[in-house]
Order: sequence, then structure tokens, then C-alpha cells
Amino acid sequence: MLSALVLAVATVLLIITVMTSQPALLLVPAQERRSMPDFEIFDVQGRSVKLSDYSGKVVLLNFWATWCQPCERERPRLVDLQSKFGGRGFAVLAVSMDSDGRPVVDQFLKSHDVNYRVGLGYGSVQLTRKLGNISALPTTFVVDRHRRIAAKILGPLDSRALFARDEIEALLNKLLHE
Repeated sequence: MLSALVLAVATVLLIITVMTSQPALLLVPAQERRSMPDFEIFDVQGRSVKLSDYSGKVVLLNFWATWCQPCERERPRLVDLQSKFGGRGFAVLAVSMDSDGRPVVDQFLKSHDVNYRVGLGYGSVQLTRKLGNISALPTTFVVDRHRRIAAKILGPLDSRALFARDEIEALLNKLLHE
């Protein structure tokens, strides 16, 4: 029953996101947070990346693709968040869902500045099995220090977003002090 309700709410949020180009933010109260499963993917340098590598940190786990215009709009915001909060126990981990994999991501990164780690997620059976199908891009999870999902955001975290500055920064500040 609860999973059907969650699915219905997520579907409505996805429709709102698509129709308005505004992100939908689903906050999870601390007592209801579920564990984010650990996973292993590889970054663009070919090194292993596990969510557990970020143990004790607040992680903004962002699923994106090079062809996704809303993803490109949010990239500067991710850079800003990493710069502002990175020294305080926070990290952005961006997971590319590009079907063409590393070559297209490498090309993208040559012409776009990022200050956070980029992993390759497309085709990762383990990632899909553990997180479910990521059906909309961008999709972002905010993971607390205990590796629990504190928020899910469907849509871009760009400067046009209703909550882009105040709400996401307030959430990060709160999580960094928990």
C-alpha cells in the first residue's frame, strides 16, 4: 500500500517536472529515511567508485547525460554547491547515464568545467538493480551522512528552479549539522 502511494506521488512529481520544467523536490523526514544501497561503478579515469567511499559525508548523487539540456543547465549549480560545501563533509557525485559511455563523457568534460567526480552508470546492472530504473534525467538523490536518502529531486537544480538556492542549501546545511 505504502509503495503504491510512493509510486503515485513520484509519478505526479515527474509529470509536474516534465510539464513545468521545474524540479520536484521530495523531502524525506529523518525518521522515514531509507538506506541508499551501496554500489560500484567506474569514474572517467577508470577508477572504482562506491557510495561507501563517501562514508560520513553528505552526498548529492546526480544522474545526468551529456545530451540532456536540463542536465547542462544544472551543471554550474553543481559546481557551485561543490565549491561552497565541499570542505564541510559534502560531495557531488555525478553519474552519467550516456549509452555511448566514456568517449562521449570524456569529450563533454573537455569543454565543460566540473570540480566533482563523474562516474559512468549506463549499463551497470548492479546500479540498476539496486536503485531501480532512473527514468528521468536529471534525477538527484541527497544522501545523508548515514547513507540514507534525505531527498529526491526530479529535474534540474539550475538557477531558475523555485528552490534552487534557498531550499537545497538549507537542506545541505541541516544535513551537515546532523
